[in-house]
Amino acid sequence: VTGIGSSTVDVPSIGESHTWTANQIYNDDVKLLMGTGSDSQIYYDGNDLILNTSAVGSGNLSIVGGSLELDDNEAVIMGTGEDATLLYDGTDVILNVAAVGSGDFYVAGGRIEVDDSEGVAFGTGKDATISYDGTDLVISPAAVGSGDVVISGGSLELDDSESLTLG
Repeated sequence: VTGIGSSTVDVPSIGESHTWTANQIYNDDVKLLMGTGSDSQIYYDGNDLILNTSAVGSGNLSIVGGSLELDDNEAVIMGTGEDATLLYDGTDVILNVAAVGSGDFYVAGGRIEVDDSEGVAFGTGKDATISYDGTDLVISPAAVGSGDVVISGGSLELDDSESLTLG
C-alpha cells in the first residue's frame, strides 16, 4: 500500500505468520479477539485488564508449563460480587469465603492435613487450638485467656481399652 508522499507500507496477507517488532497499542475497550468465531477476548476497560475466555460460548483459562504468580497482598477474587478471596499477605495465606455476606468453606473429596506440632486456631484472638504433637491430640480451649471444652448435643465415649484422665 502506498501512502501519502513516497512512503510505502507492507500489508501482510491474511493467513501469514507475523513477527511484531514494536509495541502494539490498543485504546480502552478495543479488544484483541482470538478463535475462529472470536471466542476469546483480551482488553482493558479503563480500570481492569479483562481476559474473557468465554466471550462466545464457554471456555477456561489454562496455564500450561508455568505458574500463575501474584505479588504479596494481591488476591484471587471469586464470585460476581467479589464474594470470596484468596490472599497471601507476605506471612499468611488468607481464605475469606465471606468477603461479602456470609459463606462456608468446604473440602470435597479430600481432607485437610496439618503437620505435627502445627494446629488449627479458633477465635479472633486465636483463643483455642487443636493440634497433634506427634504423640497426643492436644485440645487447648484456653490457649489465650480461659475457657472450657464443652460437648454439646452428644456424649464422650471411650473404647474399652482406653481411659480418661482428669486433673
